[in-house]
Amino acid sequence: MTFTGADPDLVERAAALAAVARGEAEAIERERRLPDPLVESLRDAGLFHMWVPGELGGLDANAATFMEVVRTLAEGDAAAGWVVMIAAETNALAQWMPRATAEEIFGGDARPICVGTLNPPAGTLRPVDGGYVAEGQWPFGSGFPNADWLISRARLLDADGEPALDDRGQPQMRAFAVPAGRAALVDTWSVPGLAGTGSFDYSMHEVHVPERFVFEFAAPWTGGPRATLPIGPIFQMGHGAHAIGTARQAMDAFAGIASRPAWSERPAHEVALAHHARGEAEALVSSAEAWLDRILAAIWERAEAGEPSPPEAFNALQLAVAHTVHACVRAADLLFEAAGAQSLYRSNRLERAWRDLRAAGQHLHAKDRHYADGGRRLLATDSS
Repeated sequence: MTFTGADPDLVERAAALAAVARGEAEAIERERRLPDPLVESLRDAGLFHMWVPGELGGLDANAATFMEVVRTLAEGDAAAGWVVMIAAETNALAQWMPRATAEEIFGGDARPICVGTLNPPAGTLRPVDGGYVAEGQWPFGSGFPNADWLISRARLLDADGEPALDDRGQPQMRAFAVPAGRAALVDTWSVPGLAGTGSFDYSMHEVHVPERFVFEFAAPWTGGPRATLPIGPIFQMGHGAHAIGTARQAMDAFAGIASRPAWSERPAHEVALAHHARGEAEALVSSAEAWLDRILAAIWERAEAGEPSPPEAFNALQLAVAHTVHACVRAADLLFEAAGAQSLYRSNRLERAWRDLRAAGQHLHAKDRHYADGGRRLLATDSS
């Protein structure tokens, strides 16, 4: 089973903007954010709103389209692909928040860019008349410099300022939405890779949040395939697509190095090493991509039929996403090493792609523990 059905028009728009992002990659990295004209072009193309429900004026794209758009953008610039991935996933939360809240944020011609940190729930919400007061600092706010709204999670406090506990004695959490201008950027994002994503911390001090913008994620109020999915996979799958696109960018950059006249003058064993690295990189990335696509195709086929997939399918997806990122990081390592001293120059796209993939590999969805988690569940299934 192959994963097909991507909207060719959206993918074509993504390809055109990937070329723009590639031309601005150095500035994106230097400024640690996407430039406003590029962001507006991405907005106009509908790429931030791929997964906003159609009832709110979104494109309601399928998973194949989302994956191909993220892959395509990451081939041009990893930061651009990452920011679109995060914003599209966060905007998809409109389906799980109260409908009236979603309509207020996404209704009309707003076309907002929503980002934010759901995990960990770093701040607090203290009840006051008419709502809550948000306080705290949230890490990894990818896309914050370009955002219109923030959707975050926080620990709920009671009227005395103590942690509010549920019936099991566990801290209660709530999601909440505020205009991005109510939060302050904290200049924490000085990093070697994915610098252009603008994943700064953001802080709030005594920010009043009306009660209607504080919520728990509930059953989707819309229909369609995404309504059959838990929220977790919505935020997982794109990381595989992003890694694949960035690895393809590294391969393209490596081909540029290998095509230079001076390359043919290198010792035969170095040329053989380059051939081996390119071949192994292709095998790593293509095989991981095929596995990920096969798993997603099966999940989406059931989703289009209105049937939820079993837990085993989402276990496989989590495992495949982590493996895909690891395979792409390994592919970039091979190419970086085979390129020799040429790979050290900041002017080299291979060097940037390698750093970006190394940063992507540090994300929660790429952690080694997913192998152990997946293996434990597989063994439980095998022995039952």
